Parts: sequence; structure tokens; C-alpha cells
Amino acid sequence: MAASKDEINTILNILGQYFPDTMIEMMLEEVWEEVGVTTSNKSLRDTIAGMLTVVKVYWTTGDSP
Repeated sequence: MAASKDEINTILNILGQYFPDTMIEMMLEEVWEEVGVTTSNKSLRDTIAGMLTVVKVYWTTGDSP
């Protein structure tokens, strides 16, 4: 089962305590390219994609989806 929106937001909030937003986005892009694209684990792929979506929406609108 993929992470829920609340779980994704919690993970990103924790990452935000240690890394700048731009670094989080770059790290998630790399995780997507190295893991998300190739994994057969749909839940993992959906979780990574969900995290990227939250980060990208936040960067463009300032809001969380």
C-alpha cells in the first residue's frame, strides 16, 4: 500500500528539518530516476511519485496538495 497523503507530508516535513527544499526535490528526482522508474513495487512507485507531486506543487503554488 502506498503512503497516505498524511504520511507523505510527515516524511517531507522531517526531511525539511534537515535539508533545504531545493535539495529535497533534487534527491526525490534522483530516487525517482534510480528506483521509481525501474521498480516493480507499485506502492513504492506511487509513494515516490506522491512525494514528488507534493514538492512540485509546493514549489509552484506554495500550497500542499
